[in-house]
This record gives sequence, C-alpha cells and structure tokens, in this order.
Amino acid sequence: METGVADSAGFAIAWDSTKAVPGRYWPRSWKRDQTLTTAFRNSVSWYYQEIARGVGRRRIQQHVNCWGYGKRNLEPAVGTFWLYGDLRISPLEQVDFIQRYRNGRLDISERTTTIMQEIMVMERTETYLLLGKTSTGEVTPTRELGWLV
Repeated sequence: METGVADSAGFAIAWDSTKAVPGRYWPRSWKRDQTLTTAFRNSVSWYYQEIARGVGRRRIQQHVNCWGYGKRNLEPAVGTFWLYGDLRISPLEQVDFIQRYRNGRLDISERTTTIMQEIMVMERTETYLLLGKTSTGEVTPTRELGWLV
C-alpha cells in the first residue's frame, strides 16, 4: 500500500487459472478472485506475485533495505524472491520485524498500519485481540518449517 499498487484492504485481483503451476499444491482458497485481505489470510502466492511485479524490483529493494528485512536478497526474480530465493527470514527475525512495525520504528504510514492491523486479525473477543501471520521456510530441500507470528 505504501507504493500505491494496492490501495486498500479490498484491492482485488481476478483469478486467472493459467497462473496455477502444474504439479504444485494449490489450495482451493487460492483458486478465486482475491483481495488484499483474503490473500493475506490465505497466503495466496499468486496474488503477491502480481503485487510484487506491479511494485517492481527497485522499490521493493528500497523497502527491504530500509526495513532490514531478511537477507534483503531479491533473487531470482521479482515475483518469486520470497518463495524460492535467498530473502530468507527466520521466525525470530519476523517477530523482530513485527515488533519494530508495531512500535512505529519503520517508515510506514499510519493509514497502512491501521489497514494491516485489521487484516492481521485472527481472533477478536471482548477481552483480547489476536493478530498474526503464518509463514514457512525451507530448512532443507525436503523439509520446511512453518510458524505463526
């Protein structure tokens, strides 16, 4: 949202079945039109690939450098660097990133912060609010680690 490519939680991208990669697991929740909210909650890779291509390598690189996010490496491609590249972020690094984000230590607008906090709601009751995001990372070519921050 900071770049203007996605302008709201409801920013929609239409599902294109030709984007599905044969032989790869695609959850049913991915195979439909998505908004920023639904894509975030379901970790819809194709949606974020479209957003990343719209933002472009230069602007993404500026943000990951400024935010100190992961190894800051955007290889092999702008649409897949977080999936198959060496951006890599550990669960502890991701917690640190979110803490810096929540404490206002990143150059992110209040508008974006408000919208993202609403998107991140996993559970809301009268006594607590649970915000979170799932993530995975390859440990070895045959083993992945999943986490929730």
